[in-house]
Parts: sequence; C-alpha cells; structure tokens
Amino acid sequence: MRPRYSDIRSIEDLDRAIESNRDAIRHKGKVLSRRYSRIKEYYSPSALAVEGIKRFVGFLPLPEFLLRRLGRAIRRK
Repeated sequence: MRPRYSDIRSIEDLDRAIESNRDAIRHKGKVLSRRYSRIKEYYSPSALAVEGIKRFVGFLPLPEFLLRRLGRAIRRK
C-alpha cells in the first residue's frame, strides 16, 4: 500500500514511507528485468527470421503450388 505523504508526522513515519518506496522500487526492478529478458528472447534475430518466414509463407498459395509441381512431375514421366 502506498503511504499517504500527508499522514507523515514524524521521523519514524518518514522512515517507514522511505522503506515502503524502496520495496516498491525493488519489486518494479524485478518485474522490468523479467520483461526485458522476455522481450530480448522474442526479438532475437532467429525468432524474427522464423516469424518473417511464417508470414511470408502464409501469403503463398502453397497447396496450389505443390499440386502444380506434382502435376508437372507426373506429366514428365
């Protein structure tokens, strides 16, 4: 819970508020570190290449292409 700074009346209250902020900052640091690691993995060169290939292949009429190639191969025999 975030301290209400208007309720700080003594040094002890101030120390508690400072410690609470330190804890919140540590927690946010851990969360950001985990997110950074995930983003770094997701945007790796190999992951981007695989994603690009998947998207490119999605535009190709692959079954149609394969059937044409098979038809040509059968006719040539």
